[in-house]
Amino acid sequence: MSDTAIQNEYIISSEFDAINLLEKILNNEIDTSHLSLKVQGFTPFSMHVEGDKFNQTITSSVMKGFLEMQTAIYKSYSLIRYNDVIPNKLTQEDRDDLELEIKVFNGSSGFNIDWDMLFNALIDKTVGRMTGQQVFISVLFLIATIGGHSFYQSYIENQTELRRGELEQKVKQQESEERLETIKILNEANQRTIDVLEKAVVAEPKNKIIKSDAKEATTQLIKSVRSADTVEFQNAVEFSGPAAREITTSSKSTWEVKRIDGEYIILYVDSSNAAKRKIRIKNIETGHVIVATLENDSLDQKILNIIKNAEWGYTKVFLKVKTQSSNNKYKDSIIIGASNITQV
Repeated sequence: MSDTAIQNEYIISSEFDAINLLEKILNNEIDTSHLSLKVQGFTPFSMHVEGDKFNQTITSSVMKGFLEMQTAIYKSYSLIRYNDVIPNKLTQEDRDDLELEIKVFNGSSGFNIDWDMLFNALIDKTVGRMTGQQVFISVLFLIATIGGHSFYQSYIENQTELRRGELEQKVKQQESEERLETIKILNEANQRTIDVLEKAVVAEPKNKIIKSDAKEATTQLIKSVRSADTVEFQNAVEFSGPAAREITTSSKSTWEVKRIDGEYIILYVDSSNAAKRKIRIKNIETGHVIVATLENDSLDQKILNIIKNAEWGYTKVFLKVKTQSSNNKYKDSIIIGASNITQV
């Protein structure tokens, strides 16, 4: 390693280290052309759960929550490395290097993730192979968001206030209010962290998608412990299972336009309405099954034939799909393109 590389090596051991460097890069105070990053002794992710269902067992809902976090990491890496939110280009080596290793302790009530190996693999596969300031901004944004505590803290507080606002519109709200009162702040969110993350979203549009996926993963993790008595989350917040239910059942959903391009299996084509065909499709990567419309005025006959042939032969096809997304749910999905896998 050259003297310049050693001089510009930056050790990241916490959310605040990542934020300090991210802020300097955003302010153009650091030349990233000779900057190297290393994660060492980063504060682990922590979730401690108490309740009857969490005694010597791991529930399927908790596993689903961590799988959502894994998906967010894969999608974020794919977006940074390949400029594609659909992680089809990830190799098996990529998936292995970026795979979450969740340590279980206290029977099954405690869950920890040691970030050092995963974050260093992320750095090696992105910053180590790409040039430019933007890649540093997105990598540091991801590390601070998913590895820190302020993002989670801020998200939970915002969801709590949103739910309180909804309850004010209802007559019978006492029981729900009591559930929300169980939420205790153990470690205040750092406002500077939140401000720098927002600045990073403005500087690099990819970070808006990374942030959205991180929110979905957080929602699923909180949903996964609804049956618990108490939960301590990321050493930042403590709440009851009923409170987890309250803050993840907000009736106000924000739907965002999103692309979910990828490999699909065509389950069924309903051509009863030729002007607006309905196609039931299953995403190979996520397993999501959705119904999308196919409009004649937007697709030519060649693309329609590709979809029909994939249905008849039960083969995979690459679809370009535009949808509206909220909390891992989709509506108003439209297929805007299709091609055989060999043509992708």
